[in-house]
Amino acid sequence: GPELLIADEPTASLDGASIEDFTEGLRLLQERHSTAALIATHDLGLVAALGARTFEFDGEGFVPGTNSLLQWPRADPGAVGAPVMSVRGLVKSYGSTEVLRGLDLAVHGGEVVAVVGPSGCGKSTLARILAGHLAADRGEITGGAGVQLLFQDAYASLTPHRTIRSLVDETRRRGFDTEQEAESLGLPAEKLTGRPAQLSGGERRRAALLRALSVEPSILVLDEPTASLDHQTAVMVMDMVMRVQRRRGLACLLITHDRSLATTQAHRVLSLVDGRLQ
Repeated sequence: GPELLIADEPTASLDGASIEDFTEGLRLLQERHSTAALIATHDLGLVAALGARTFEFDGEGFVPGTNSLLQWPRADPGAVGAPVMSVRGLVKSYGSTEVLRGLDLAVHGGEVVAVVGPSGCGKSTLARILAGHLAADRGEITGGAGVQLLFQDAYASLTPHRTIRSLVDETRRRGFDTEQEAESLGLPAEKLTGRPAQLSGGERRRAALLRALSVEPSILVLDEPTASLDHQTAVMVMDMVMRVQRRRGLACLLITHDRSLATTQAHRVLSLVDGRLQ
């Protein structure tokens, strides 16, 4: 029964249902204990649901906020080619809990396929299996050569004591122009000599994408690529990813709980329900 609750990004990486649960829990605190709340967040949907009074940082201090919601710009994912990966009968369990139950999926060159579903439904498990980071219990994956996974937490995926350049040099194929590709991603050349902790959240996403592209993949798997980013940065990151996808004709599997993101970026949107895609 606190008088004041301070919450730092409480809805980061949560799906819509979990955000609704948090919002309802906060309302109960307010009703039962007259609890005040101070919330640091980039989730303007949460702000609107709570009817909160807002303040924004203008570079020097905090001023009254506008609560204006940025919308996802609709992408043109481009033309679709021949099949590059086929998944049949994929099964994965953790103990007695079967997460994936005979899952089937086909992805074509240049195609963006979005997979949506609530937290804990198996989306990240599917991403890790397709990228070869986790073994399935049963099932068959054909094609799928050159799959690169962009993790939900870009900072954790970059070795802390290494510079970005050294990480890219370790993976890049001959002929890959690191400086030119970094520039095309909006990552200044001087950032290549920095370590992950010295980069902003958006810059770390760009660095992680640069390293993924350095192996010349045919398929990108994006696991919650906008998690923990403010909406403006998230829009810029997705615009960058989609421009790369079109320019290189990559197949792309977009794993997200944000259905509005999925519908504006993908050729197809599939829901992961009871371990199968619908």
